Amino acid sequence: MEVNRDEDLRSETPPPSFLVPLMPVIDLLIPILLPLGKMVESRFSFYTDEKCTGCGLCGEICLANRITLNSGRPIWSEEIKCYGCLACFNYCPAQSIQIKSKWYLKSYTEKNGRYHHPSISGKDISEQKCFEKNKR
Repeated sequence: MEVNRDEDLRSETPPPSFLVPLMPVIDLLIPILLPLGKMVESRFSFYTDEKCTGCGLCGEICLANRITLNSGRPIWSEEIKCYGCLACFNYCPAQSIQIKSKWYLKSYTEKNGRYHHPSISGKDISEQKCFEKNKR
């Protein structure tokens, strides 16, 4: 028997009361909105500013293996889908990596700050990435 996870989630967590009358409309829109969301989720334009030191940490921690260094500057491959983890952005020691997103009408820049879990380092991510690669 196939289990529909969406139905399981809906039965576990009832919608807020103001949404209940809208649920039939929301149910009709979900098949349209979910694929649209997946289409735009990795449409980020990454670039570096003049603060880039060429340390290569971004390439080491990119889980999609999308980043390579060219003349000491990171290049993001357009052929490889970004997972949207933003580790390269958040762990850049020089805060040089910037992001523009046409879809979300917001650019992530130094004005918006950076965040990563205080107990997880860039080295931890890199080591996990190597462990997963060797496990295959």
